[in-house]
Amino acid sequence: MTTENNKTHINIADLGICPYCKSKFNDNNLPVRDHNHLTGQYRHTVCNNCNLKMQQPKFVPCFFHNLSGYDSHFLITQLGYDTQSINVIPNTEEKFISFTKYISNTFKIRFVDTYRFMASKLENLSTNLARSDMSKFRETTKIFGVNDLDLVTRKGFYPYKYTDSWEKLNETNLPPKEHFYNSLTEEHILNEHYDHSMEVWNRFNCNTLGQYSDVYLKVDVMLLVDIFENFRELCLETYGLDANYYFTAPGMSFDCMLKYTGVELSLLSDYDKILMMEAGIKGGLTQAVKRYAKANNVKVSDYDPSKPDLWIVYLDATNLGWICMEVDVSHPCSLHDDYNDLPYLPERIVPRGSKIKKLVANLDSKKNYVVHYLALKQALKAGLILEKVHRVLKFNQSPWLAKYIDLNTTMRKIASNDFERDFFKLMNNAVFGKTMENVRNRMKMELVSDDKKCAKLINRPTFKNITIYNENLAAIHLEIDELKFDKPIYGSMKHHFGKNIKLMYMDTDSLVYTINSKDFYNDLRQNRHLLERMDRSNLPTDHLCYCADRKKVPGTFTDETHGNAIHEFVALRAKAYAYNLAGVENIKAKGVRGHVVKNHITMEDYKKYLFWDGPIIDNEQAR
Repeated sequence: MTTENNKTHINIADLGICPYCKSKFNDNNLPVRDHNHLTGQYRHTVCNNCNLKMQQPKFVPCFFHNLSGYDSHFLITQLGYDTQSINVIPNTEEKFISFTKYISNTFKIRFVDTYRFMASKLENLSTNLARSDMSKFRETTKIFGVNDLDLVTRKGFYPYKYTDSWEKLNETNLPPKEHFYNSLTEEHILNEHYDHSMEVWNRFNCNTLGQYSDVYLKVDVMLLVDIFENFRELCLETYGLDANYYFTAPGMSFDCMLKYTGVELSLLSDYDKILMMEAGIKGGLTQAVKRYAKANNVKVSDYDPSKPDLWIVYLDATNLGWICMEVDVSHPCSLHDDYNDLPYLPERIVPRGSKIKKLVANLDSKKNYVVHYLALKQALKAGLILEKVHRVLKFNQSPWLAKYIDLNTTMRKIASNDFERDFFKLMNNAVFGKTMENVRNRMKMELVSDDKKCAKLINRPTFKNITIYNENLAAIHLEIDELKFDKPIYGSMKHHFGKNIKLMYMDTDSLVYTINSKDFYNDLRQNRHLLERMDRSNLPTDHLCYCADRKKVPGTFTDETHGNAIHEFVALRAKAYAYNLAGVENIKAKGVRGHVVKNHITMEDYKKYLFWDGPIIDNEQAR
């Protein structure tokens, strides 16, 4: 230990506080010198408790971008080459969050999906990093050099479909443009992208397609290295935690919140209380209230002054999140027309024609409905009738999460690119989801490459089924035999526009309205109370309602169309809608691949299906 390190140790010891856990040094928790267990070098002075916890990791993380969606499918089948254990965290029976291969009893390789931290294409992530600062490509520079950064700091292009044999890797010329066609996205390569590929071929003196393939793969790997290293730095600077030790952003977010707020959460220990709180978790309400609307106002090209003015407004809420009571509530018939668009107190039921429970907003009477008292208070104020109170669960409330939410909201405001903005939004949303995670939905699966262990698992009473990958590897699906409830459960426009406003579509905190108004934005400007609830920072700076004072303020609403008028809106069902914005169509169809939506579905298709008066074949008939 050097003299300088010894001075550092003495200074920290004199301060009397551990720099890691912030606890005071005492006779039972003395300051000690923490050192690297491999090199023996002094690292820091910490309390004895922290020093004992800082053990040398016994795993090496191996990172893939979109591991769950692609690489895992062929990697997992090759891990049964010996009888060492393979641990897996399944998301579904076909998708794995992560898996770990033991090399020995004391060493293992952990396969991690970086897409679960950075949910964006590698191309977009590299573009964001290049825009911010080229010096952030530290590892790439070590391999390629500064003069080549203009080529290797962006995603390359490769003729995937064309390269279908080993012989083609020996070809001495870059394939023509038509061979770069991507059948998965149904897109041809752009001229500038092909020119980039040709420049890479020439700059790195590629003699064969195989050599070009090596350069392409090396660029991909080094881009991911620098992108994830910069992401780690962002997490360390913001939260003081390293993403290397986590599997997903939501899992890391909860630890970030606990560390940043310093809060100690108490868990429910009474099973009846747990069941009651679980019954109160409804999920996010998504519904198509009205199927079609066509705007008629001064901002649309086919405006007809002789017809009533109608605006279609698309708003999105910023950072919305929810004594718990079990009650019976009824909707008086006199209120049915007023609240037909969005009834109070949605419930999870099995609708007609379905076999699974869905969250439905209806006007039915509610029996044994579990609800937070504030939501009940709002419903009763609107005229609903409280018939009976079955149970009341009393608990203490405090804004313990506000500090963390404010941090991410602030970071989102100053973010320099879309990825960072989306990431800090995810960190808020994810921690909210973690506070009410349903551990019942988890899967239990074991990968086995040993015949005896496989037979032992099959003989268990919790055995469900088996998936055989090859002669050396099988996945055993098991029922969860033990549940540990270690997750804490914590949990207007109508007033201003009256009968002139109708809800058309909603998705949790996004709302689409039709409003009878001569000029919606002028009404907004003249209504101070409504204006204060709007985040208008994304409007054009010359817009009459523009103001940046309430940018990303939690609880405010943002104009999703940035001040542009929606001409037409059609909604077939939840998560399937389309709207026309100044001649540009925006099509949403959850569950349909992006390139199919982009290339094959139009708003006219949605309208044709909605107004179709011919025979309709349902799923049962199709079978």
